[in-house]
Formats: sequence, structure tokens, C-alpha cells
Amino acid sequence: MPQSASDIAQSVLKRAKARVEQAEVIFEESESAGVSFQDDKLKTVSSSAVRGVGLRVIQKGRLGFSSTNDLDAIDLLISNALDSAAFGQEAKFAFPASAAGAVPVAQFDPQVPALTMERAADMTREGIDCIHASFPDAHCGGGVERDAGTSVVCNSAGLHQEESSTGFSMGIGGFLVRGESFLSVDEGSSSCRFDPDLMRHARKVADWIRMSQKEVHLGEETLPVLFTPRAYDFMLGTFGANTNGKTVQKGASLLAKRLGERILDSRVSLWDDPWVDYADGSMSVDGEGVPARRKALFEKGVLKTFLYDLQTAGMMGTQSTGNGMRGCSSMPRPGEANLRLEPGRMPMAEILRGMKRGLLVDAALGAGQSNVLAGAFSVNIELGFLVENGEVVGRVKDCMLAGNAFDAFNRIREISAETEWHGSLEAPFICFDALNAVGRAH
Repeated sequence: MPQSASDIAQSVLKRAKARVEQAEVIFEESESAGVSFQDDKLKTVSSSAVRGVGLRVIQKGRLGFSSTNDLDAIDLLISNALDSAAFGQEAKFAFPASAAGAVPVAQFDPQVPALTMERAADMTREGIDCIHASFPDAHCGGGVERDAGTSVVCNSAGLHQEESSTGFSMGIGGFLVRGESFLSVDEGSSSCRFDPDLMRHARKVADWIRMSQKEVHLGEETLPVLFTPRAYDFMLGTFGANTNGKTVQKGASLLAKRLGERILDSRVSLWDDPWVDYADGSMSVDGEGVPARRKALFEKGVLKTFLYDLQTAGMMGTQSTGNGMRGCSSMPRPGEANLRLEPGRMPMAEILRGMKRGLLVDAALGAGQSNVLAGAFSVNIELGFLVENGEVVGRVKDCMLAGNAFDAFNRIREISAETEWHGSLEAPFICFDALNAVGRAH
């Protein structure tokens, strides 16, 4: 009879405890499957199953780690962890004895592993047909993926925590070539829950293509810019990097000594929230078995906290925030669960109507950061539109945006009442007062 995930993890822990002073085991197993389409045709149907185990030890006060996918090589796993401990960091924490106080969070949807690849393919074909109904010459692609897995964290102090979760993602896109003009538009979503409505993404792709039929070119000017919820993640990355405990511990964060100060516009509240049922980054405990909790990074513009795992917190003389992120093949590191930016009060349509001349941006090409920690950015507009007198007049071609994330988030015109989820980010539309646009005017 096959061993359960818990049995495997406990077996590895028992063998490790016989040779090391303190030990922690993380075991993961998962199965995934998906379909992908390219140029309107089914390209691949794939499936895979993986499992692995990671062992972290504290030996003579130092940390060691090793991982393997071969469950017949546990003795070697333990030896490698012991060898690495001889050169490891000094351990600044104790393994937690329990996950007392952890809040249950829904992460498993039985509809996800039940999804057949036939249905996944049909969903994608229907989305492609929807785009073709309006734009027959579009080259379309997309796909659907699902996975289901179990993770176990246990340690020699007595902790044993097991969680099962699912993941579901889908996407659809269209690519058009007309003369020397190229247009690529894609939409999609992901969460722990099955979502049968790929068609809404297909309709949105068709809408973006429709808005892109006329092209406009800008020179160089400073404009208000309205970003869709998925389009300004490169700016949020600045705030994530500066509130990461590892960055703070290394002395690289610009915000390291500014807790309690107002950093951003007073309308900005940014939360790390692991308690959202079925969201991508949700969890009851982190990768070290520490209970996860909701916390403000910025509240009404004021810097409230940094994110820590056990070791980084120990080095900084504080407590873990339940943000030790890891897989079975890696040591923990501080990271975010779900980022949630609080909405404003004005509907997005009203914000758009109030723009005399500006840009609406749905996608920026590449990370574009020239200095992530300092907030400086320069990004190509992948999908953006010129707005005049509250109306979209055409798609912007060959244009870049430049600015600074800290400056932009202190010069906010409006934040929309609506929000959207994109992966582990929930965000509103945001209109910034002024960013520098540099285009190749024709």
C-alpha cells in the first residue's frame, strides 16, 4: 500500500533525528495537466507528477540543507544536509513546536483535479472561436492548466502540518499582423478554484483588439496615466522589495529605518493577506509551519511592517511574520502571500471620462526597472491607448514610460472603486497625475 505524504515525511524525520541535533522536513507531491493552443490549433496535452523532500538541520548551532526527488536516497540526503551545516549560517531561531492559532483557509477545490483535458481543450477552442468571430485574421493561442498537491512540514520540536491545495489557470490571446503593425493581446486568470468562464477573457481580448484598430504616435510629453490593475505590478515590486526582511537585514532597503513614517499617498493601503479563500497565495501556515496572518505593509500611506521568515527575524531580533516562503528544494526566504491594494471610491469609467489628455495602459513590456529598490523605472508600453476628452482615440505605438514608483504613488489622481484579481494580486485601477512618456512621433 502506498505511503501517505504524512507517513513519508515522518519517516524521513525519524531517520534524520537519529543523526542530527535538530531537523525539519518538508515533503511535497503534486500532479498537473494542461492543454495549450498555438496558431489556433492544439499544440500540446501534457501531464506530470512530481514529489520531493527537503531537509533542514541545525547541527552545532549551524544551518544545513539538502533536497532530493529520490526517496530511496534518504541517507545521502541526511549526509548532505550535515555536510552543508559545517559551512552554514549560525541558526538564529528555534523550530516551532506547533502551528497553534493558524487560521483555516480554503485552498482545495475538488473540481480542479476532476477537470478532463477534453473539457480544457473545448474551453480554449470556444475562446478562440469567440475572438475569430470578430477578427478572423487573428492568430490565437491559449490554454488551461490544473494541478493538485499536498505538502507536509514537520520537525523535531513536534510540529506536523499538512495541507492540500489545487491550482487552476487559463489564458487566451490574439496576435495580428497588418502590414508593418504588430498587435499582441492576452488575458487570463489563476486561483485555487476551477473557473469555467474562459469566454470572459476572450471577449476582453476582442474588445482590446477593437480599441486598437487606430494607431497613434506620441513625441515626448508628461501625461496622467491610468493603469489597469495588472499593469503596474512593476511599481508594486519596489514596495515589496523594500519591505522584504532579507533586504532590510542586508541594509539595502531604503525604508529600513522608516517604520511609522508616511511613505506613500494617504489613500494607499497595501496588505499582505494569506486568508483569502482560494486565492493563489493563500495559506494557513508558511513554509516553516508558522501561522500566516494578515498584515498591512502600508496603511494610509504609513509604513507598518516588514516581512520575515524565522532566520531573518532571528538575525534582526524580532519575530517571524509567517512569511517564510519555500518549496521542498529551497531554504525558506521572506516573501508575500497575496498583495491587496485597497480600492478608492470613484468608478473607473468616471476616472477615464475626467481625463482631458492622457494614457490608459493595460500592459507594460518587461520588468523595466533600472533600479528596483530606488523605484526608478523605464518600461515599454505593450498595450496602451491615448485618451482625449475622456475617450480612447487610438493605440499608442513605440512608446515608453519613465518615472519613479515612490514619486508616482505620492502623485495619485484617483483610485478606482473596482478591483481585479490577477494571480496573488488584488488591485484597483490607478490614475497617476504625471508620468513621462517618450514616443517615436510620426
